Amino acid sequence: MKTALVTGAAQGVGFAAAALLGRLGYGVVLLDVKPIDARVRQLQDAGTQAVGVVGDVAAEPFVRELAGRVARDYGARSIAAGALGQLSEMLAENGPFDPGEPFLAPGKRFDTIAPRADLKDWLRASALEELERISSFSSFFTGETSLKRLETITSLGYGSEEMSRRLQLVRIRFPKPA
Repeated sequence: MKTALVTGAAQGVGFAAAALLGRLGYGVVLLDVKPIDARVRQLQDAGTQAVGVVGDVAAEPFVRELAGRVARDYGARSIAAGALGQLSEMLAENGPFDPGEPFLAPGKRFDTIAPRADLKDWLRASALEELERISSFSSFFTGETSLKRLETITSLGYGSEEMSRRLQLVRIRFPKPA
């Protein structure tokens, strides 16, 4: 199934385009700065595979996060990996980040984890974890690049059981010289 991302989808032409795409057999990601749940349900009730995202496409960090999540969820792993890598690098280099702008955590696990003191650390850990997850089916085959990602996730304080297991596996495969 092809998937379309429609901006301005809460009303007017944007919603009409989303509805038409749904009738044509597309899955639809509705995006708007306004609440969109009712419109998503409307399309789902009509038989369209639809999800909604609230955010502002004028905010670059949001667009990077959205690109990573949409690509991951709809099968473009290499695009998702590139977007997540760029996002984590931007955050590591103290790139622009406005917590007043709406944003979407790249990893679904982070949808239920409250950020601690530094919102940037939370977002970076989310991007790195999702990058680790989609880069390879097993960290054993990713090489030493995984080691740095996994250690960073842990050092930021957001490690999960899965990432801890991956870190242990990579450390076994690539032991530090004595």
